[in-house]
Amino acid sequence: MLKRLTLFFMAFCLLFGLTACGKPAAQKESRPENWDVEAEVLRFCNGYFRAKTAEELKPYVLSNTADGRIKEAVEETNAFMSNIGSPLDYRDYPYDSVEVTYLDAYEGFEILWVKTSSTAFQQAEEEYISQMHSTGEVTAVTHISPNVLLVLAIENGHYVSSLDEALSNEVLKMYDYCQSCHGQGGITYPGWVCSACNGEGTQTAYLCQDCNTVNIPGQMPFPSGNADGIQTNLSSLSSVFLGGLQAQCTQCGGSNFVETQIGCSNCLGSGGEEGKFESCAACRGKGWIKK
Repeated sequence: MLKRLTLFFMAFCLLFGLTACGKPAAQKESRPENWDVEAEVLRFCNGYFRAKTAEELKPYVLSNTADGRIKEAVEETNAFMSNIGSPLDYRDYPYDSVEVTYLDAYEGFEILWVKTSSTAFQQAEEEYISQMHSTGEVTAVTHISPNVLLVLAIENGHYVSSLDEALSNEVLKMYDYCQSCHGQGGITYPGWVCSACNGEGTQTAYLCQDCNTVNIPGQMPFPSGNADGIQTNLSSLSSVFLGGLQAQCTQCGGSNFVETQIGCSNCLGSGGEEGKFESCAACRGKGWIKK
């Protein structure tokens, strides 16, 4: 049976594995006129989180960040992805939308809680999981959490971040990524649709006019005397005269039926169950905690 394991690398989600000494100062630029927060955060995420080289990462960090630190950060990420052996590299798939919550301002930085969405990655992940179902293999699909705590400054008209451990520690004294739900805000339980009634909540049945017994397709025996002499599941036959051949009532053996609808016995008439979200008690469904 396929076992799906999704790994979230926590420090990477927070501030991209900060290890440098000495805190680079943020330029205290105010938001430009007509600033589109979500568009700018989306631009940042599609550059910063998907960078595979120092050259790709450099435009998304403070300009006074040392080149050696930028190279080190990228190498750490590349090494992690290589060691984990994930079949999909999240950096190959762009984000298509973000939802941004402004939390605070700190020394020229904005502290933002961001929910990201990547339709491309979700589709690739689903296709890969579906492919693995046929083999029964165990697989691990690794990507960053879709919910991230970002600390961004505005420099040259765009959001950039810092690669500094001191800044990370200072921010985490005020806000923290919820460890209880891994920043998800809770647990999502997928819904399901009843296969017996296709979500309708009712089934076609046949009421015997002789003894008032409800006969459910698939539970009534096919009468002897059909062309091949083979028992057939009535649920596959036409509802008109049960496929042109009369079946027998399971109670009295009669064949005087009237088609009717009854509540589905498989789902008790519910049709299935809608998906639901159960909020995390630790962070009250936010994914982050203010200390």
